Order: sequence, then structure tokens, then C-alpha cells
Amino acid sequence: MNISTSSQRMHIHQAKNYPFLQRIVGPPSPYRSARHLHEELEISLNPGRIWHTVCRGKTHHISPNAILLTPPEEPHIAFSPEQGSTYYLGLRIHPASLTDMLSEMTERPQTMLFFPELLINETIFSQHLLALHSMLETGQNSRLEQDALLQHIMLHLIRVSSSHIFLHSSGQEPGAIKIAKMYIQEHYQENISLQQLAQQVNLSPFYFSRIFHAALVHSQ
Repeated sequence: MNISTSSQRMHIHQAKNYPFLQRIVGPPSPYRSARHLHEELEISLNPGRIWHTVCRGKTHHISPNAILLTPPEEPHIAFSPEQGSTYYLGLRIHPASLTDMLSEMTERPQTMLFFPELLINETIFSQHLLALHSMLETGQNSRLEQDALLQHIMLHLIRVSSSHIFLHSSGQEPGAIKIAKMYIQEHYQENISLQQLAQQVNLSPFYFSRIFHAALVHSQ
């Protein structure tokens, strides 16, 4: 049986068989969330309504069935002014478990996924998300079927992420780290903050600190 909690009218269900995965069901329109963040990567959509989110200093307008990727530790606001009975649906995946799965699937170390674009308009991605969400809700499909869909979603995430953020076993340095190092060299006499470096590469401080640390460890 799924364990449910509710926060600001959002229902969060722990997925059976997947301790790192949560199934979410958002409130019907109209609604507006407070500014917040969460530890997990959230993949969500609304099958029937236009909705909006403010993230990375920009308002994103999300059409029905478009995928919204909300990265971990990135503050955001979600709202939908339209009256309606449809709910937004989605999954939350813990980032450490996500990178473990991706490393296993690609057979090379993966330390970070970064998404330069938060909105994904791909029908097949949306179909896979809705199908897995339904399977986790009803529990009527086999574990093998659920695993297959989850792997499809992981592959979608790899494809839409920015590959220059990945740290590969080949030793290739991510482009974001190269840019940050150049900035440090040009401003070495200044007291440079983590926030400044993250802004130079258009990443959140949380993401930047993780990939910078990973790059240092990888280079040793």
C-alpha cells in the first residue's frame, strides 16, 4: 500500500518497490504554491490545463501534456489561474539514486544531470510519464513492465540534459568547469563567491558546487 502525505494540497505517494521514487498528484486549478524547493528531481505535467512556474528567474508557460523538469534545490513557484478539475501529475526521483541508475545504464560514471531547458514538448516522453504514473497508482502491471518504463524515462532525461555537464570516464572536463576556471584566472585578485561562479555558467550554486567538487576529485 502506498503511503500518502499532503502538503499545500499536493499528495505525495511513496512508490511501491522503488524507495527512491515518489508519485505526486497536484491540486486542481486554480492554485498557487509558495516559493519552495525540494531535494528530488521532479518530472511533471498537466494533461488538461495550461499552468505556469517561476524558476531560474523566468516564468515558464506550460501547455497541456508538456513536461516540466524541476531540478533539486532550485527555488520555484507553480501556479494555474484557470478553473478546472484536472490535476498535475508527476514523479520525484532522488538525485543520488538517479545518477546511480544512469551510471548502471550507460556503463560509465555519471555524476550530474543538468537541464538547460526546463520545458520538454515531446509526446512520447509525456506518454511514458503518464503510463508509469498510472502503473504505480494501480499496481496492476508487473515489476518488469514498470522497470522498462522507468528506464525509458531515464533515457529521455539523458537525451534532454546538457551533455557537457556529464563527467565521463574518458576524463573529459565539463564545459561549465572550464568556464569557471577561466573566470577564476581572470579575477583571481577578487574575493569570488560560489554564487558568482554559478552565475557565470547559468547553474544554481547547489548544482555548480557538486559538479565542481566532482571535477576536482575526478582530476586527481
